[in-house]
Amino acid sequence: MSDLSVLLEAAAVRTALIVDDAFDLVPSASDLAIDADEWGHFFDDLQVADKEAIAKLFPEFDDIRADSLQKSNEFVAVLWANKDKVATEAVAPLFQRYEHDMQTDLRYLTMLREQLESFGLKCEQAGRDFQADAAAVDLIVIDLFLGSGQERQDIERSIRSLRRVIDSRSGRPPLVILMSRSHLLAEQRADYRDGAGLFESAFRIISKSDLERQNKLARILARLGSHYADSLKLAAFLNAWNAGMERARQRTAIAIRRLDLPEIAQVRQLLLDAEETPTGAYLVDVFDRVLLHELEGEAAIIDAAIALQSLTTSKYPPPYVAGSRDLQNLVHCSLFQHPQRLRLPGSDSKVSFGDLLRRKGSAAEEAKASGEALQARPPSLLCDITEDQALAVMSPACDLQRQGAKRVLLLVGDIRPLVPSEWTYKEVSVVT
Repeated sequence: MSDLSVLLEAAAVRTALIVDDAFDLVPSASDLAIDADEWGHFFDDLQVADKEAIAKLFPEFDDIRADSLQKSNEFVAVLWANKDKVATEAVAPLFQRYEHDMQTDLRYLTMLREQLESFGLKCEQAGRDFQADAAAVDLIVIDLFLGSGQERQDIERSIRSLRRVIDSRSGRPPLVILMSRSHLLAEQRADYRDGAGLFESAFRIISKSDLERQNKLARILARLGSHYADSLKLAAFLNAWNAGMERARQRTAIAIRRLDLPEIAQVRQLLLDAEETPTGAYLVDVFDRVLLHELEGEAAIIDAAIALQSLTTSKYPPPYVAGSRDLQNLVHCSLFQHPQRLRLPGSDSKVSFGDLLRRKGSAAEEAKASGEALQARPPSLLCDITEDQALAVMSPACDLQRQGAKRVLLLVGDIRPLVPSEWTYKEVSVVT
């Protein structure tokens, strides 16, 4: 038994399902949607005897327009079943491109199945209707386009079908490898992953042509198998978080509904007026904290979070170049308010502890942008601060809130772009 077989067996990855429309025994009308010219030639080349023969097999033939017939799955199925018996000279060219594509795909799929079985996996195959077959498998290798036409609707069909499988298996989602002959595979990766509800750690892509490359598939399976246990812990956490979030939201909504208008008025009179704090901004902050409190009370979330403590980080390579854009976006969301929040009055009315201040621009630049004449201004107290620098407010929050600070303590820092090439990991990290 190979090392990969041992690894997959240890990870409890024992079964695989290959999903591709090439396994469908009968084409659909959408599979021939890109063959508009061939459809035109088909109807033009039919002889009287051909039309009579087709009408016997498909009685509605004479009553339906040609453009509607080519969109009928039943009509396409009849032609496919009788392509060697009726109007062969007209039917054969209609299916020529489709048959060539299916033969090409089947060659790749045969190669794929042989490799999967050589790794010790019990392998099955399915066409577009694969949900029942995918109910308990450990690995799904699925085509990006579940349709020979390779149009957007074929991608959406693949995403929708896989999403139903993932949603039905929230406790133990399968590993997924997305494959295609199309050059759009890498471009569609992120949209497919998010649309199908997949975890990045349990998802990879492979071009069908790469199946001919030695060890390409084996390396992908080795990486997926090594991290499968951790991916399941992450999936369990998200499942608990989703369920807990809904329960916490319901309890928070009950608390909000119980809050009577006179009580809000009392808070307004006793606290908000004195602090000059708008009611809307205050309530958003309060309800955010109530929701967080209720969410933290979900035992299932805490249990799943405790399980994440056992993530096997030693299996992963050390950080060596840059953080991902997704990680940067997550950090950004955790640090900054959403711009929509700033629409509430009072969101930026006062200087607060931790605020970051930036010079908008020089008087000359502002005058040029507005088209107004440059006017004299009194000298700035911060004349040595440039647009590439930021000022962090360090004065105590209570002094600022009650206007008790005679001066504001500012910490000067440089502004730098946060892009993958700039987000590097150093050997000795600075901890604050």
